Amino acid sequence: MDRTEFEENVLKKCKTQGLVISRIPKSTRDEFVKFAEEYYADDYGMVLVELWKNYKRSQFLEVTFFENINMKLEYLISKLDVPKKEEEKPTKEIRFLNGRKVRKE
Repeated sequence: MDRTEFEENVLKKCKTQGLVISRIPKSTRDEFVKFAEEYYADDYGMVLVELWKNYKRSQFLEVTFFENINMKLEYLISKLDVPKKEEEKPTKEIRFLNGRKVRKE
């Protein structure tokens, strides 16, 4: 296997399946590594997957929460904006097919 075959096969796979993250504060990195050691048997990928799932779930819940609040507020506003109508006395009326109306008392 010459160098070009090696680069195509091995290095390409490493680049597509790996992830390198830079500029992480030392304290954050240490906490991440310690968490991965304790709960995920040093599997940093699974820690990242779990963190990402929790992030997406929290975003979904936040959006759902605010949409729900928005609907409730719109409902309350619609109830407050409607002017109160004076109650009309119900009149009993009979309407014939020809359009004539007869009041029944």
